[in-house]
Amino acid sequence: MFFLPLVALIIETSISFITLYLKYLRYGSSREVILNFFCFLQGRQTQWIRDPVLAHRVLQSSTAKGTCIEQLISFQAFLPIISLESVDGEQWIRMKKNFLLFRSHLPPLQELATITSSITKECLEKEDVIDNPRLVKIIFHSVLQWIFGIPPSSAVSYSWEFVLAAALEWRKELAIKNTGKIRSV
Repeated sequence: MFFLPLVALIIETSISFITLYLKYLRYGSSREVILNFFCFLQGRQTQWIRDPVLAHRVLQSSTAKGTCIEQLISFQAFLPIISLESVDGEQWIRMKKNFLLFRSHLPPLQELATITSSITKECLEKEDVIDNPRLVKIIFHSVLQWIFGIPPSSAVSYSWEFVLAAALEWRKELAIKNTGKIRSV
């Protein structure tokens, strides 16, 4: 007799919980729902920090980020590329050191901003809209000129279509909606 009301209470609570989460997913922040779900599956408690200064302090306090979205999904999706944001501990320390060394050899970021602005203006003079392929072209030409000094009019920069195709295939892999075609160069 006692068992039946308990089962009904559990079912009712579960339905209410699922309904609230579905409403939250549809109208609220689905990112928070997903992260809360991953933490729940791992038996961890979620604490959201909305103050940027406090968030910076918390992130600076340790090289260990724990296991969540990065290690469970993103890390696998990006392989063989390993993102600085996806690793912890000693590997993060090593990669950050290498990144800072690499960054110290790059031209100033202001040059990239100037180059990108110029290339974007040229693109807008020729086209009405900057769609995805044009955005990839702008980024490709900007970085090529910023790092290597190769202008968009160069013959090398015409290979941007290969980069566009590669970016599209990579996004398919990341979206887990399709399998990207891996091509040899």
